[in-house]
Amino acid sequence: MAACFPSYQSRPIPLAVFIAASLLNAVAIGPVAAQELEQSSAAKRFDGQSADSETTPTQTLSEGVAYTSNGYSNWLKGTYGASSPKTLMSWNGAETDQHKPNPKLVTDRPHFSEASSLVGLGRVQIETGYTIFSDRSNGIRTITQSFGEPLLRAGIGAEWFEFRLATTALTESVSAAGNSRSTSGVDDIYIGAKLAITEQAGIFPEFAIFPQARLPSGSPAFTSDRFLPGVNLAYSWMLNDWIELECNTQFNNRRDDLAHTYTEFIQTANVEYELAESVGAFTEVIAFIPSGSLSALPEYYFHAGMVFFLNDDVQFDMHSGVGLNSAAANLAFTGVGLSWRY
Repeated sequence: MAACFPSYQSRPIPLAVFIAASLLNAVAIGPVAAQELEQSSAAKRFDGQSADSETTPTQTLSEGVAYTSNGYSNWLKGTYGASSPKTLMSWNGAETDQHKPNPKLVTDRPHFSEASSLVGLGRVQIETGYTIFSDRSNGIRTITQSFGEPLLRAGIGAEWFEFRLATTALTESVSAAGNSRSTSGVDDIYIGAKLAITEQAGIFPEFAIFPQARLPSGSPAFTSDRFLPGVNLAYSWMLNDWIELECNTQFNNRRDDLAHTYTEFIQTANVEYELAESVGAFTEVIAFIPSGSLSALPEYYFHAGMVFFLNDDVQFDMHSGVGLNSAAANLAFTGVGLSWRY
């Protein structure tokens, strides 16, 4: 959920390189073999067809996602087309799990844990919302509102690649001893990508890496005033056809209240439940652990919510979180959202 905590984003990209290198000992063969396999499968599918058969205006991507061969989706799919491998690697010696396919869109909101799955080649997904954050400490009450929270996700060039762009409008009200002040503006722009590394295979999770950064582009009251790069590691297990365990491990550069840049470690564990065909729910715990900060302290939260599918391409959500320790926002946050895909 990129906009749930507007100030939290990103840390060094070299960690992603280290993780990928370590995985090579357990993970076999990347996109070349996968692409050859896809091409071979495509050849078999079209074997026996007449050379002068008419080409239909629609083509089908892996997992049955149809897109028109004209317009934005044709540009998004790039040169790979239907031969694009779904992931960059596969778990060595393990068979990919075959849980029932989920035709519905999968969002990165409203939970803070972001999904390890991608939107898919040629697809565009927009996730929006509103969240109110509230805290009372030492007689000072702070209320922050996040408006819009738009996250653009687009599958560009290959099945294993997703482009990501987000920002949000913010207002903050601080009151103490009968006095109050309010500020408003926009947050720094978030830009990133999601790379699909592996699908789930037995005990081995579905795995994705997010290289990402915050750009110093926001309003004076909310900008970090510096470039903050980072990485998010997302991994998940389908435990059965209706329960999924989803985790994120992030290493973020952040700026504290004393304008000092430090490293923030974030760990999440999120359990998602499919309650009915069009209703889902989640419960998660979140830990923010600073390293090298002059003022930030560890914060822990419990977060829960529900999602409702109006159809396979439109989702409405509602969620709420509470702080679990004294440093966390004691009244925490509540919000709603709407997401859709093309």
